[in-house]
Amino acid sequence: MAKSTETLSKTLVLTRTYAAPKALVFACWTKAEHLAAWWGPHQFDAPMVETDPRPGGVFKLDMRGPDGSVNHLVGRFEEVVQDEKVVFAVEAFFGPKGPALEGRNEIVLTEQDGVTTMTLTAAVTVAPSLKAGIDGMNQGWSESLEKLAALIAKEARP
Repeated sequence: MAKSTETLSKTLVLTRTYAAPKALVFACWTKAEHLAAWWGPHQFDAPMVETDPRPGGVFKLDMRGPDGSVNHLVGRFEEVVQDEKVVFAVEAFFGPKGPALEGRNEIVLTEQDGVTTMTLTAAVTVAPSLKAGIDGMNQGWSESLEKLAALIAKEARP
């Protein structure tokens, strides 16, 4: 999808802190079994996740909505710095003209005294047909990150 006056773009920067080592937070962003446990807003799940977290490695995910519809996301890892940074691009909502969504996500992790700060920069460009999705992007990511926080808390327990 070429960026044009017919597309909409949005960038979010969200920061969260977790009482867990950054290695765990990093694993939650790169391991398929962890992504499957938290990806998507409330009432959504990810029944299929495939990752190869290395530059050029694959990122595939099916996100299933409460109505049973499935959206396929495909992409590539652009940058992976163990326990510090993950960058991956995705495409989704495929139609005859290609993907109706193109996105790039950057996750940066820092740790101090066992507390990890995560900064997510999520940028998307969408076709006009996905205006409602881009309008709800902040809520969707916030709900996903709530699920991520619950997973991290569970995994960080001794």
